[in-house]
Amino acid sequence: MEQPIDIANLDQGLDRDQLKKLKKRFLAISEERLARTRLGLNDRQQLVLDTLAALFHYNHPGLPGYVSHKTPAKLSNFKPDNRTKLAVKRLSRSFNFNEPAGRNNDIYAIFIMGSVGTIAHGSHSDLDVWVCYRPGLDAASVQLLTHKGERISRWAQTLGAEVHCFPMDSEAFKSGQDETLDEESSGSSQHYLLLDEFYRTAIWLGGRIPLWWFIPPEREHDYDHCADLLLRKQFIRPKEVLDFGSTAKIPAGEYIGAGIWHLYKGIDSPYKSVLKLLLLEAYASQHPQGMPLSVDFKKLVYSGATEIDTLDAYVRLYWHLEEYLSRRKESKRLELIRRAFYFKVQCPLTRKPRQQNRLGWQWKIMQAMADQWGWRKDALTLLDNRQEWKAGQVKLEKHHLVHELITSYRFITQFAGKIKAKNVIDKSELEVLGHKLHAAFDRKAGKIEFINPDISNSITESMLLLRHRPQRPSNERWSVYALPNRATPASRHLLLKQSSQLNEILCWSLANGVIDPQTEILIEGANIKPNAIRQYMSSLLACIPLPLAKPDHRDFQNASTLKKVMVFANLTATTLDDDAVSLSQRNQDAFCFGDEPHNLVRSIDVVYLTSWNELVCLSFPQQALQKFTQRYWQLCQAQAASHLPEITVYCSRSPISTVICARMKDYFSQLNEAIAGSAAKHSNKSLRFIFQTDTRYHLLHEQDQHTLLQSFDSEELLTEAVQKPRSQPNYWHLDSRAMHNDPLRLVLENSAAPGIKIFFYLPATNRARLYFVDDYQNITLLQFPFGRLMSLLQSLHQFIRHITQQALVTHYDEQESFGVYPVNFYQLKRDNGRWRHCEHLPVAAETKEPTEFEVKAIAEPGQSRPVEYRFICDQTELEGDLASQLDATARMIRAHRGLAEAYPLYISDLDLSQCRELIAGGRDLLLSDYLNAKNHLEQLINTRTGFINQL
Repeated sequence: MEQPIDIANLDQGLDRDQLKKLKKRFLAISEERLARTRLGLNDRQQLVLDTLAALFHYNHPGLPGYVSHKTPAKLSNFKPDNRTKLAVKRLSRSFNFNEPAGRNNDIYAIFIMGSVGTIAHGSHSDLDVWVCYRPGLDAASVQLLTHKGERISRWAQTLGAEVHCFPMDSEAFKSGQDETLDEESSGSSQHYLLLDEFYRTAIWLGGRIPLWWFIPPEREHDYDHCADLLLRKQFIRPKEVLDFGSTAKIPAGEYIGAGIWHLYKGIDSPYKSVLKLLLLEAYASQHPQGMPLSVDFKKLVYSGATEIDTLDAYVRLYWHLEEYLSRRKESKRLELIRRAFYFKVQCPLTRKPRQQNRLGWQWKIMQAMADQWGWRKDALTLLDNRQEWKAGQVKLEKHHLVHELITSYRFITQFAGKIKAKNVIDKSELEVLGHKLHAAFDRKAGKIEFINPDISNSITESMLLLRHRPQRPSNERWSVYALPNRATPASRHLLLKQSSQLNEILCWSLANGVIDPQTEILIEGANIKPNAIRQYMSSLLACIPLPLAKPDHRDFQNASTLKKVMVFANLTATTLDDDAVSLSQRNQDAFCFGDEPHNLVRSIDVVYLTSWNELVCLSFPQQALQKFTQRYWQLCQAQAASHLPEITVYCSRSPISTVICARMKDYFSQLNEAIAGSAAKHSNKSLRFIFQTDTRYHLLHEQDQHTLLQSFDSEELLTEAVQKPRSQPNYWHLDSRAMHNDPLRLVLENSAAPGIKIFFYLPATNRARLYFVDDYQNITLLQFPFGRLMSLLQSLHQFIRHITQQALVTHYDEQESFGVYPVNFYQLKRDNGRWRHCEHLPVAAETKEPTEFEVKAIAEPGQSRPVEYRFICDQTELEGDLASQLDATARMIRAHRGLAEAYPLYISDLDLSQCRELIAGGRDLLLSDYLNAKNHLEQLINTRTGFINQL
């Protein structure tokens, strides 16, 4: 302990000897820290440390890091000592130490900062080097200096030292310029906090010293005034110092930005992050009155404390956090912080240090702290064996860590609301960090939690028991236990995980390293073989290699999308008995297999990987293909058409597994093609996908922004469902093997051309079955009687042409068709009993033959029924109710035709405009509305006339 130094009243004068003592005191502390840093390095790493200042002072081709003779060099006030000269001579025997001639002092100072020289300094600690250059250097010179730092870092790596060189302009740093977010920096999320860490951990290697040393801690809030006074009155020579500014007024918003950043870092390094996050919390809770630890450190130095253990930056950090948590009576959090500190120090107290002279000081400090905490030997043994912890202990510790991270997150968000923070961190940075936090901590069904973020070296178990317990038919329960041997019964304390999905249990075990090829697998309560488990694991690893590669930082700039999908068929469900399944069956479609169609895909288990490295499991034990198709479609809603994932298909080994795999691969390829086609070419159209399993038909479609799946027991019911009119354009896609002998398939495959399409075939004499497809791809199926086929088709052409020209159907655009809206007719034909051909048939809109009088119907809101019709026949408006008008129409037709041959009457014009709401609800009138009304009224009229019965 030395005499206190008091220069708080520097406005009234100052004793220069006091300043000299301060400088000597700070430099002595730095020298002791440097000596402790050397103790933690081997000989090769010490060579790097001992030459750092000289490498930036000299710019010589014979020394590591040389880039160009133009690279900034010459360190202010630098004179190499004997240690430095000996170290440099080891690099270049012929090197002489002549001072660089004719150069400015482009390098103002060299510092290292961080955990080096503290109790937390370990063999793997990085050397973060601040290379402080002369303000005003041009960009090209700064770039050369940056390159030199990178080369020095690469050279240091060859000697086993991790060095990061950061070129620093003190003036630019003080003003907060030039900060961006990347993988290793915090960007705009922190500035003063970094300066706070620098001031309390910096080790001076050469050059100018910080002006901050000479600002009395009591005057930190008045930093600029004091600094100006010291320099202006020449108490301190400007060429001896550099100024990074004060840490007295850390902006409130910086706690938020830095907090979010450390939350992200906590994903991979939780112990280090919880310490820093709690420090932020302690700082923020005292904002704006509190002072940071750097000022506390300076107070101790001014008070005369020179004992290096007392001034250790990480020891001071711990005591500050303990005081904060003790004051809040948060004992559980304090215990976690103690463990985090202990692991950060990496000084196992149950094992004596091998090199007492090198690392014994750390062991002594840590032992004293552990004694004060009341830690017993058994607790220390557990902690010192952390790298051998297995899944159960690791899960428990991960739970504590995540709880602490969430607690920190809640504090940060509450603090942000309290100070009404705005623009405290760049919006794009905040969005990226938010995505990363969501990917790491958001829990949802089936999402795999990675339980071992740098907690244990290996949590692989030698023996696992998979236990199946059906709860009820639709709810199963799988559990995995870690057993030390076969004789040990499964118990609660050996339970690792439970789930309704075996798929999730296996994926979780594999992703977390709980299981490997040497793990013995026992199965209880399920008819599944260990070989099937092995097959599943090898399939998953082939599709999604584990451990997962770290995603690119840019991946988090966009929404999460599917990256890889593994589909595994029949993991837990067996197919039909082998005796019942013969490869000689005529129908080889795995979805409709055999003469009496059966779906061989009984269950589907899925694992998918997102662009944010989320690993998610899905299981579909019943109606597997239907439900997975629907879920996959939902997952792909936000996916770009050109970036749909490749679906990899596997199947439990069986005599028909190749049939199942081949069919599923083809099916999913078609499904991707349908989704891509809908998204890319028909962005305004709604995909409607039809597929078939066993004897059932399925229609997948979107409605009101929801994905719906409908299933039908017959083609007739499906055909009825597809006729439901929609005011949004449709994009139809059929699975290649669905409805293979139904005329509807021919219709849908040939309906993509613009305009109105009418497809027909003749199921019986004088009967035509017609599929009308409008420009929205709406389908209407109607049956019309006819005397002469061409008369029917021409009447339909005239009718459709009339309502489109009159704009009664609002969505048709004739401009694309030069004023003539296309209406095309196609005849569907069989070949050997199968619908195979679709033949275009020209049909004129006008006929050369004289026609009978026209019949027009006008729909009006009714009194006795919602819609009533008024008829105009041959320019004569009929009166009375519907029956009276129909009778009158029949009499007029008979009178007009006389004894001519019988043939149906066709309505030539129809007006529904007055009943749009009654007929169409909230949508526009569609072609189907007119055709259905026309068909209905014609049946009534032709029944009255008796013409239908005569055909």
